Amino acid sequence: MAEITLTASMRSNLLSLKNTTDLMSTTQNRLSTGLKVNSAIDNPSSYYTAQSLNNRANDLSTLMDSMTQGIQTIKAANEGIESITSLVEQAKSIANSARDTTDLEEREKYQTRLNDLRSKIDDLAKDATYKGINLIYNTGTQAEADTLKVRFNEYMGDNSTFIEVKGVNLVSGSTGADGEIEYGLGLNAAEKWGTDAELSAEKGDEETGLYTLQETAATGGTASTDGTMYYIKNADGSYTFAMEGDVGTDIPDDGKTYVSLTETAVTYDDLAADTGLTGTYYSGDAATGYTKAKTEAAKAELNSAKISSSNKSIDGTLIKIENAISKLREVASDLGSSYSVIETRQEFTENLINVLTEGADDLTLADMNEESANMLALQTRQQLAINALSLSSQASQAVLNLF
Repeated sequence: MAEITLTASMRSNLLSLKNTTDLMSTTQNRLSTGLKVNSAIDNPSSYYTAQSLNNRANDLSTLMDSMTQGIQTIKAANEGIESITSLVEQAKSIANSARDTTDLEEREKYQTRLNDLRSKIDDLAKDATYKGINLIYNTGTQAEADTLKVRFNEYMGDNSTFIEVKGVNLVSGSTGADGEIEYGLGLNAAEKWGTDAELSAEKGDEETGLYTLQETAATGGTASTDGTMYYIKNADGSYTFAMEGDVGTDIPDDGKTYVSLTETAVTYDDLAADTGLTGTYYSGDAATGYTKAKTEAAKAELNSAKISSSNKSIDGTLIKIENAISKLREVASDLGSSYSVIETRQEFTENLINVLTEGADDLTLADMNEESANMLALQTRQQLAINALSLSSQASQAVLNLF
């Protein structure tokens, strides 16, 4: 088949029209997708650079979710701390109320209330869990406490950046014999606030106690074999400290009655039950001698001693409560610091994602205003090209006028 012969002007106009149509197709694609670089064919350098930027932005977006959950975990722990602090302050109020009364039975009721409150503190700490992580409760050692780890970048290994929030144990807990917190808040169970309070005075203390004296008569001239302390028995039935019989020391043969006294402390409960005071009771100490105590005076003395002992127990509990409040504030402060760090990094990451996205967009996004103007210009050029092609064909059409 013979080739169709076109004039030079027609061929030139057709080529121009084809180029214009191709440009219109490209412009229409940019207008429809909003991108000037849709694939590596359009611009390999811009395409792959933008893809790298968008990939990192997507990775950081995933970490944003982790940061958000980390903040929520800390919030859950902080809510637990605030509630535990409220319970500990209630415990402080209970202890102060017990301290303000001298009624041992009333103090016993306050003691029970405070011990009940300890279990509520433990329950609350256990419940402050968020997505399986509890930052204020653990059942083992500190090393076994839950740890919240929040990553800040998409890298692993040495290039990874993150924060670790170590959990603590804020159950009521206990202190050791040295007064140091063994675990938790160090709030031992309150004990001996009431009628079971111990006598605060013992033999040899500055304060006086109450004792039952068991007499063993010693005759003059008898040698001491055990270093027993001896007392002179007075005519009125009281006892005056006389001597400490060293081993081998003879008891003076001066006509006085010497006795050795075995001291057994009488408990308040025993005395309270013995309303008739059937035994013989004495108050005093080894240095000053012992005197008989009347029933009511003896009971009052014992009660005073028990109140004194109870006061010491309550005061000790108040000290532990103050220490617990200090620890709660310290832990809250540490969590608040971690919260601020995560929140700051979250804001930074969000801004960085925007920067990466904008950078990718600068490489690939089309300027819609420019592309719209291009389309209008190309449509005009296309129309002109069609008109030019029509004009260039008129010379050939003139031949038809010869027939």
